[in-house]
Amino acid sequence: NANALKLSCELLRIFVA
Repeated sequence: NANALKLSCELLRIFVA
């Protein structure tokens, strides 16, 4: 699911930041 993938990427950015 592309939408879920996008959400995962956004969350990953937040945690890595």
